[in-house]
Amino acid sequence: MQKRAVRLSILALLLVSALGAAVLTWDIERRTNDVLLAERDVDARVDRLMARAAALGAAQQAAVAPGQAHAEWLSRASTLLQQLYDDMTALRPRTRSASAGAALDAFSDSLAAVAKADARAREHLRVDQELMAADVVFSEARQDIEGMLGTLRQLQEAERAAADEQRNALQMQALRVLAAASLTWLAGVLLLVPVRAPQPLVAPERVETSAVPPAAPEATPPAVALDIAEAADVCTALSRITTAGELRELLARAAGVLDASGIIVWLGAGEELFAATAHGYDPRVIARLGPIRRNAENATAAAWRTAKARTVSGEMAANGAIVTPLFGPDGCIGVLTAEVRHGREHDEATRAVTRMIAAQLASVVAAWPAPSVVEAPTAVPADGSESDAASRRAREIRSATA
Repeated sequence: MQKRAVRLSILALLLVSALGAAVLTWDIERRTNDVLLAERDVDARVDRLMARAAALGAAQQAAVAPGQAHAEWLSRASTLLQQLYDDMTALRPRTRSASAGAALDAFSDSLAAVAKADARAREHLRVDQELMAADVVFSEARQDIEGMLGTLRQLQEAERAAADEQRNALQMQALRVLAAASLTWLAGVLLLVPVRAPQPLVAPERVETSAVPPAAPEATPPAVALDIAEAADVCTALSRITTAGELRELLARAAGVLDASGIIVWLGAGEELFAATAHGYDPRVIARLGPIRRNAENATAAAWRTAKARTVSGEMAANGAIVTPLFGPDGCIGVLTAEVRHGREHDEATRAVTRMIAAQLASVVAAWPAPSVVEAPTAVPADGSESDAASRRAREIRSATA
C-alpha cells in the first residue's frame, strides 16, 4: 500500500510538472507576442515622425518660395511642429532600447532649433525680406530637419534590435522550461519503472513437491514519456528551414515525437481548408480528402473557426487525433492535425508539445506557400482495388479528425 501511494505521488508530480511547463510555455508565447506588438507600434510611430518631419521641411520651403501664399504654408508648418512635439512625447514611454532616451533628446534639440529657425523666417517674411527667410529655411532649418531624420532612423534600428534581444531571451527561457520538464519526467519515469527483487535460492532437499508455486507478479507496462529535447530540436529546426523538402523531413520528426501515424498541414483559402503538406499518408489518399469547408461539422473545421485546439478520442480500431490551429499575423491561417496512437490525445504534455510545434510551423507556412502533397495522378487498376483502398483510408482520416 505504501509503495502504491509513493507511485501515485510521483505520477501526480509528473502531471503537475507537465501542466506547469505548458502554462509557462503559454505565458512565454503571450509575452513574445506582446513584444512583437510593441515593436510594431514603435515602428509605426517613428515612421509617422519621419513623414511629418519631411512634410515640415517641404512646408517651410514652400512658404518662402516666390509667388506662394505664405500664410497657408506657414499655418501648415505650425501644425506640423505641434504634431511633432505631441508624437515625440507619446513615443518616449514606449521605447525600450538603452539609447532611446539620448536619441529622443537629440531629436527634441533639433526640433527646437527648427522651431527657432521657423520663427526667424517668419520675422523676415513679415518685413518682406524673402531672401533672408529663404536663406534661413534652406540652410539652418533644412540641416536640422536632416539631423532629425537621421536620429529617427538610428532610433528605429535600436528599437528593432532591442525587440529581437527580448524575443531571443524569451525563446531561451522556453527552452529552459522544456529542459526542466524533460529532466523531471525522466527522473519520474525511472522511479516508476518496477525493479524485481532477486529470488533467494532454495536448497533442493528443502523443496516439497506438494508446495504451491508462488504466483508470478503482474506485468506492468513501461511508462513512455515525451522526448522534450527532441521536441525542442524540431521547433528550432522549423525556424531555420528554407525548402519544402526540409519541411517534410521535420514533419516526420514531429510525428515521431508525438507518436503520430500521420500529420496533415491544412491551410485556409477563402472559405475552405486545403491539405498543403503531410507526412505518413499516401498522396492518393490526401488527394481524395478534398477541401474542408469552414462550416463543416468536424474538429478540423471547428478548430479553424474558433481558433481553439480540439481533440478526437480514439477507439479500438481507430487512432485519436489532436487538432491545433495555426496562427499568422492576422489570425488563424490553418490547422495542424496529428493522428496519434496509444491514447496520446488525452495526454496534456502531448497536446502542449503539439501546440508548440504548430506555433513554430505557423511562422514557416505564413512566410511562404507550403507545397502540395498531391502528386501526379497514377493509373487506377481495372478492378479499382487501389482506388477503393485510397477512398477507405481517406474516410478513416476524416473519421479520425471528426
